[in-house]
Amino acid sequence: MKTSSPSIPGPLPKPERVLAWSIWIFHSLFAFVIAYWVSNGKAKGWIKHWMQDSSYLPGWKMDLSDAEWAYYRQTVWHLLLDYGLHSLGIYLSKHCLPSPISRYALILTGFLVHIHMSSFQCIVVLYAFAATVIFATWLMGGAKLVPWILCISFIAKATQYVPFSSGTHIFYREFNIYLYGSIKILNFALYLSDGPKFRNFWKLLEESLLYFSYLPYSMTLIVRFEDFKEQFEKWEKNREIFCWETKKSAIWFGVRLAFWGAFIDFLLHFIHVQALFNSPDSLVNSLNVYEVCAIAYVAGQLFHVKYVVIFGVPAFFAALDGFQPPPPPICISRVSLYSRMWRHFDNGLYQFLKHQVYIPVMRKPLPLVLSILRGLAALCAVFGVVLAWHGTRRHYIFWVTLSATELIVERIGWQIWERPEVQKLRERIGEHGCRRIMATLMLLTVTPGIFGVFFFLGQEGVGETIAMNVVVQGFLDVINFNISAFPLTAGFAFLHILTLGYFFNNVCLDIEFWRRKRTFASLFSAKNAQKIGEVAKPERKIQFREKVMWTAVTLFIYLVCCQIPLFGIMTSDSADPLYWMRAIMASNRGTLMELGISPIVTSGMIMQLLAGIKVIEVGDSPKERALFNASQKLFGMLITIGQALVYVMTGMYGDPSEIGAGICLLLVVQLTIAGLIVLLLDELLQNGYGLGSGISLFIATNICETIIWKTFSPATINSGRGTEFEGAAIALFHLLATRSDKIRALREAFYRGHLPNLMNLLATVFIFSIVIYLQGFRVELPIKSSRQRGQYATYPIKLFYTSNMPIILQSALVSNIFVISQMLANKWGGNIFVDIFGKWGDDNNARGIPTGGLCYYLSPPHSFAEMYNDPLHCIVYIVFMLGTCAFFSKSWIDVSGSSAKDVAKQLKDRQMVMRGHREASMIHELNRYIPTAAAFGGLCVGALSVTADFMGAIGSGTGILLAVTIIYQYFETFVKEQAEAGGVMGMFLN
Repeated sequence: MKTSSPSIPGPLPKPERVLAWSIWIFHSLFAFVIAYWVSNGKAKGWIKHWMQDSSYLPGWKMDLSDAEWAYYRQTVWHLLLDYGLHSLGIYLSKHCLPSPISRYALILTGFLVHIHMSSFQCIVVLYAFAATVIFATWLMGGAKLVPWILCISFIAKATQYVPFSSGTHIFYREFNIYLYGSIKILNFALYLSDGPKFRNFWKLLEESLLYFSYLPYSMTLIVRFEDFKEQFEKWEKNREIFCWETKKSAIWFGVRLAFWGAFIDFLLHFIHVQALFNSPDSLVNSLNVYEVCAIAYVAGQLFHVKYVVIFGVPAFFAALDGFQPPPPPICISRVSLYSRMWRHFDNGLYQFLKHQVYIPVMRKPLPLVLSILRGLAALCAVFGVVLAWHGTRRHYIFWVTLSATELIVERIGWQIWERPEVQKLRERIGEHGCRRIMATLMLLTVTPGIFGVFFFLGQEGVGETIAMNVVVQGFLDVINFNISAFPLTAGFAFLHILTLGYFFNNVCLDIEFWRRKRTFASLFSAKNAQKIGEVAKPERKIQFREKVMWTAVTLFIYLVCCQIPLFGIMTSDSADPLYWMRAIMASNRGTLMELGISPIVTSGMIMQLLAGIKVIEVGDSPKERALFNASQKLFGMLITIGQALVYVMTGMYGDPSEIGAGICLLLVVQLTIAGLIVLLLDELLQNGYGLGSGISLFIATNICETIIWKTFSPATINSGRGTEFEGAAIALFHLLATRSDKIRALREAFYRGHLPNLMNLLATVFIFSIVIYLQGFRVELPIKSSRQRGQYATYPIKLFYTSNMPIILQSALVSNIFVISQMLANKWGGNIFVDIFGKWGDDNNARGIPTGGLCYYLSPPHSFAEMYNDPLHCIVYIVFMLGTCAFFSKSWIDVSGSSAKDVAKQLKDRQMVMRGHREASMIHELNRYIPTAAAFGGLCVGALSVTADFMGAIGSGTGILLAVTIIYQYFETFVKEQAEAGGVMGMFLN
């Protein structure tokens, strides 16, 4: 493959690409596992003094040794209040006041909130300094050196002289106001230095006050005065009262920030890499190479997430106001060229250094040699400002030196790469060969870049210890052929890390290549959708007997996996924490089918929710539908890995520290592979090789198995009333045969409450009958051919227009809520927030049941007696069930190709129109029926499920509904195939 850009060679062949991505993703995830083991194993005793009481869970500890994050957590609610008040003031000033007055209101609001965020003395001192800098700049004729000297001196020495309020959280806010305020002052003073700006003094004064008073750009975000002016002018011209598209994007960004903030606090309860990096270098020196590298990588990831939140909070409010704040930091796990890291981690700082330092130094043309020397001088100037910002301690100097070295090597590499001779050699070698060479040579850039970050993140001596143990000692071992895995030597680890770096570079080059060519999202284009966990569609028509065979093979594989226990776990008699999701999610405890179809259905549910609330837009074209499906499949794969890790690390199979690292890894691998097999089996059937879908087949099988077992189970149970059979039908005959009082025996067989009874069985049969009866309800719209006269037909719109999808998605939602609640309750039961989410107890059948909290009200009452005893529970459950089913049904038609406009397009493609209507009005007529059928059908499905639960039907109302609708679908498919094949004999002798 040949690319028009000389910068990035084309991607490697698919097998190599998959190998590179798999190796990098596995190592990235496993680094967190190693960090967990070290934090809670050999290093636990050495870092326990860093641990502080958890803010969420009594008796738990969390790592708050990162002073910046600890301070930020203390002050975040104050920041949110101030930012919120500022945004409200801006909105009211813009839309309720005339233009001249609104500007003064904005300035007044901004400075008042500044004072509330810090203190009156802080703001007075800062802007007295601003007046001094601006006056000195004007007095010296606009010399740029003056504001630079004054502001850099202020940054470096101000903490020793300026006043601070008492209290660490107030100190943190004031420190940042001083620090970022001085950069604002420097930006404005440099703007004044560029030319005569005092012709309209009052306008300039007003603009400067607006700039200084805008709160989101006063702390953690750096925005130049020129950029603010441009943004403010656009914002002021936009008089739209409420722009939903802008607000939707900002709100979605806010949701992501909340997630990452919660994620980092959650992780700090289990992984304590910050404490390890803040410990003396002797502790780091006691760890092996892999442990050190894993801890350093996880520390870098936490650093990234921390600044996503810290930079993101003011950026969220700026975006909510309608401004364009700097983008969030780039993830360090997809950057191997550290010029991109400098550009995209703190984009505001990069723009400041670029426009205020680098471009002014490099502006005038010079001869080649002088130009090279000036370039080095500009680099020194840029990193001199960085050192002034962070400090001149030894580890920061090492970090800056390694970063500058990486940039120089990278620049030399690009200069060589762009030479015509190299491009000619590229054509001879080919894109794949060039990619491999480039990924190998990029080890020269990624190595100093990464180890420079290790210097930056650690205390004095930590970065040096890592560099000596990993790089220096590793290199010496390699040249001395001291390479051994058992016992582990630095040489072996060094070669392993270099190999991993090669694959990592390929991953980063893939991302950069697709970003430049078609954007990274196009990896999931319609053309590439078949490559993402999808079975190729058949090129010929599959005969019915082949479909039956593939369906049977798929079911056989599933049933076998349901009986194969996970290797490495011990049997447990404890309550099953996931009992509620077993039948509906087609999972089986302790086997390869532990996850069942949960990852597929959960990914579908989340994508449907996002599409339903219009967070993501799904178009009508096949390409956009393929993109949506591909994204959903990829999300399902990620959820499979995530659920496997959660199940193992939360102690589902025992305490991870007791069962050992090897068994934990083996369990994760087994669960992940089994989950991917389920995904592929579902794809196999859906693409036309079998009947229906794998999801439906597995659900129906599991639910029917449950119903049959509870009806005819020969297992005996002694619950204090003597030995009884579990199966309702067998129990009837047993009770009649063994009890002398036949009337009492019949009553017990029909109404026993502790085991399945005949009333449950009759309720099940009744619901089965009702659902089958309602399947026949439909509206048939008359259609005819628009080309040929006399061709008439009908288009049926069923009552259950979306079939069983609403109940599947609703089940996935409830199941995930229950799973999360039980895992939290097992770990932190008694915490007020956990108890509000859900309280859990065990019944006599070794299953967890909700006894309080949100989960209790989302669980079904299992009899009319329960409804009578707790009517609020009944009402909440009914409203939730009907509402979610109607919502999922309505949103499903918009993304599944079954909405009114999709049906109208399908009829038009078949050259069919509705009788009595023109082609243009057909969509309006369909809109009268389809949305109503979808919403009302979803309500009916929810109502039937509620009724079945109240009547105590076997297998739960949701399960019965799923089983009946799926079986009915298979019946319709069977009839259709029979008609096409010409009878039963034709189907099997064809």
